[in-house]
Amino acid sequence: VVTELIRSLPKPIRRHYVPAPDYADKFLDRAVPLQEPLPFTLARELQRMVGVPVTADDFDLSRVPDHLKITFRIVDERRRKVAEDKDLEALKLQLRPKARQALSKAAAATAGPSGESIERSGLTDWTIGTLNKVFETRRAGQPVKAYPALVDQGETVAVRLFDTEAEQQQAMWRGTRRLIMLNIPVNPA
Repeated sequence: VVTELIRSLPKPIRRHYVPAPDYADKFLDRAVPLQEPLPFTLARELQRMVGVPVTADDFDLSRVPDHLKITFRIVDERRRKVAEDKDLEALKLQLRPKARQALSKAAAATAGPSGESIERSGLTDWTIGTLNKVFETRRAGQPVKAYPALVDQGETVAVRLFDTEAEQQQAMWRGTRRLIMLNIPVNPA
């Protein structure tokens, strides 16, 4: 993989790193366990070796042969394949609706003693108690982690679970603003 990444560099940069297998071997001899994605570490180490600037964006990942790329496979609780792809972001995008549905199911399965799920709709007041920053449970023996937030629905707000903290923060800001607006008394003039 390292050799092919070096070969994927643009020619003006790549010509400083030939033969590519030798530089790949040098990198692998010096490399410590990766704390960041391979292209970032490789770019930094190649630059240290020769002094020619290299960034992670210089590598053309599309030129790396498919057989060297990781295949990401998603399986269900019965270990049946749901989907697979070499492109993790494409796989996430493809499965987003199913993941959203699974989060809602997991939330419903952990309803409290009153029978209410963490996800709720039609709220006009803060009647939900404490809204934890992270929702964690287990589903089919696997940990499930999601991020609850208030969601602006116009005349009401809802509590929904999100995949990432970034999505949570964006929704929470708008949802909180809407809930405050719903509770500000309007004085007719």
